[in-house]
Amino acid sequence: MVAGYLTNIYGWRLSFIIVGAPNVPVAIFFALYAREPERGRTEDALEDLIRRGLIYRQTIHPRDFKVILLNKTNIYTFLQGLPGTVPWGILTYWIITFFQEYRHVTKETATTIFLVVGIGSVVGGLAFAYVGEWLYKKKPSYMPFLCGAGVLAGIVPALLLVNLSIENVPAYLALGFVTGALVSVAAANVPAMIMNVNRPEHRGTVFSVFNITNNIGQGLGPAIGGLLAPLGYLFMMNFAVSWWIPYGLLLLMVARYITKDRDTLRVLLADRAREMASEDTGARPD
Repeated sequence: MVAGYLTNIYGWRLSFIIVGAPNVPVAIFFALYAREPERGRTEDALEDLIRRGLIYRQTIHPRDFKVILLNKTNIYTFLQGLPGTVPWGILTYWIITFFQEYRHVTKETATTIFLVVGIGSVVGGLAFAYVGEWLYKKKPSYMPFLCGAGVLAGIVPALLLVNLSIENVPAYLALGFVTGALVSVAAANVPAMIMNVNRPEHRGTVFSVFNITNNIGQGLGPAIGGLLAPLGYLFMMNFAVSWWIPYGLLLLMVARYITKDRDTLRVLLADRAREMASEDTGARPD
């Protein structure tokens, strides 16, 4: 967004400085004040014990990878990462060029359309995070169902955004905002789904695998877009949007398994809490 507004006047270097420079004070602030939370502190079964000073000592072992990969919620959240991020990789890299070259708007107007998609993504992410948590408390499967339904619904305004030739720029902006808001519902809730079905000692590894699939998709997106460019910008954009179909369907699959996986974790943590409590009682002098 910064580059789209500034490169015509100031060149390409200034954009990197404006975007990169704030990371320095943020990194310093994080190094000074961020503290790693106690493992297991947020679990209902373990919270009181850890507050009393007991330590959750479980650590990950190589044999645990089988447990991680047998978790169906994990499998489908890993799988959704690739089709979910490829469209963003294509759209964020090529959508300004698409509107410039295919819809013949100025770079600044194309950048504004992209900016509004981003604003919609932020607003939708925040709103759906609250909605997703509220639904999860009612029934865990409602959260992934919301994610899948939201993504699939977002395909409609996305297709209209890239296929309609509209003279009225505000119409593009409205479609861009709705698209960004709907397709961001999963990004706001998938991390919570992963947290709620994995043991505390497994979560770092699980999120690492999850991030790898996301990063592969984000990296492939611009490259795929470049390969498709000779076929036309419109084909490229529609190809990008089409990836949200398997993305939404895989999220709906999570709804079939998340309750069972969540309940399995709760039983395990309850057993471990009893073990911790008994060890604590046994260690106290009479």
